[in-house]
Amino acid sequence: MVTCGSKKTVALRNVVLGSGRLALIMPIAAKDTEEAVSLAKEFMPYKPDILEWRVDYFDQVENIPVLLEAAEKLRAAVGDMAVMVTPRHHLENGVREIQPEAKKGILLALIQSGLVDMVDVEMRYGADYIQEIRGECQKHRTALMISYHDLKHTPDSGEVLSLLQKEMELGADVCKVSFVAETYGDVDRLGKAIVQAKQAGIDVPIVSISAGPRGSLSRICGDVFGSDGTFVSTGKTHQIHIDDVRALRRSLELDPEA
Repeated sequence: MVTCGSKKTVALRNVVLGSGRLALIMPIAAKDTEEAVSLAKEFMPYKPDILEWRVDYFDQVENIPVLLEAAEKLRAAVGDMAVMVTPRHHLENGVREIQPEAKKGILLALIQSGLVDMVDVEMRYGADYIQEIRGECQKHRTALMISYHDLKHTPDSGEVLSLLQKEMELGADVCKVSFVAETYGDVDRLGKAIVQAKQAGIDVPIVSISAGPRGSLSRICGDVFGSDGTFVSTGKTHQIHIDDVRALRRSLELDPEA
C-alpha cells in the first residue's frame, strides 16, 4: 500500500504535513466574524488538524481592518490549532470575484498579522505575484500552498507532474492539485501520477483531490493515492463528514487510531 509522506515536511503548530499521517482539513465558510467564530467553536470538538478559513465567503473580505479583527477573534477561539487562509475566486471554485491586487492585499495583511499559519495562492497568478507573497511568508514564517484547479476534467499523468513541478519551482511549501473526476479511472490515474511525482523529485507535501461524486474515494483514503491531506466537514460544506472519514479509515485499517 502506498502511504503519504514527503521528504520535506511542513510544521503548522501542532500538525506536520508530509509526516506520513493524513491531515484532516476542515473549511470555515462564514459570512462575518460572528459566524466564523461560532463555526470554529463548533468544529473544535471534532479535532481537525487544520482549519481552512475560506475568506471568499466573508462579506467584508476587502475591508482589511474588519478582516484582521475577525482573524484575531478566530485565533482566540481556536487557540493553537493550525489555520490556513484561502481567498478563492469564482473561477477557482470560489464564491466571490476578488480581483488579483485585492487578493494580494488580503493575503499580505493576514500573513503580516502573524495570526495564520498557511495561505493558499492559485498558480495562475504567475511568478511575480506569487514571489511577492512568498517573500512575506518567509519573513513571517507562514507556509505557502500553491494550488491548481481544473473544474472540468482530470489531465494525463504527464500534465499533473508538470503542474506539480511548476508549483514547486514557484516556491510552494505545499503543492495542491484538484481535478474533477469524470470516471473512477480518473481517480486511479491521479493517484498514480502523485506517486510518480514523489518518485520524480517533488519533495514537498502534496494535497491532491479528485473532485465530484466519483472522486469521493480520494477524500477518504487520500494517502493511498499519495496525498498528505484531505478536506472534511461537519455537514456545513460539501466535503465528507469528518466522523465518517475516520470511521471508514478505521474499517479499512488505514488509520486504527482515527
